[in-house]
Amino acid sequence: MNDSLDEIERAFLAFSDKTRIRLIHLMSRGEVSVNYLCESLEISQPKVSRHLAYMRSMGIVNTRRDGKWIFYSLAEPTSRVGLQFFRDALSWIGSVIDDRDEIVPPVERETEIPQRSSISEETDIYGKTDIIPERGEMEIYLL
Repeated sequence: MNDSLDEIERAFLAFSDKTRIRLIHLMSRGEVSVNYLCESLEISQPKVSRHLAYMRSMGIVNTRRDGKWIFYSLAEPTSRVGLQFFRDALSWIGSVIDDRDEIVPPVERETEIPQRSSISEETDIYGKTDIIPERGEMEIYLL
């Protein structure tokens, strides 16, 4: 029984912070990277890492390394009582958090791609700028 109470206590501590609640909500969908969490919640990497380290020390989060990347997922509760509590809490969080307001999916964000000019500039050692045409356009020299 004490193990179950310890597990529930750890869950309450994890759920006692808005940022951790949002992180748990995202991880409830599966394994994710820190980068994904930062972009989705629009918060800094150090802040996300601090919360993940806290939850990892409490046994709520698992990690998996793949090269330079570390992926995070929710740990499976060890007791039946803890499992039921965690499932109920995740269900409640899912019904309360409106993804459209709370989470910005990184894949849906528009990133502005700079338009490339068809003319490039090069400056020689004398400070003279040559406009170099690309793809057969006429040459222009600035004197």
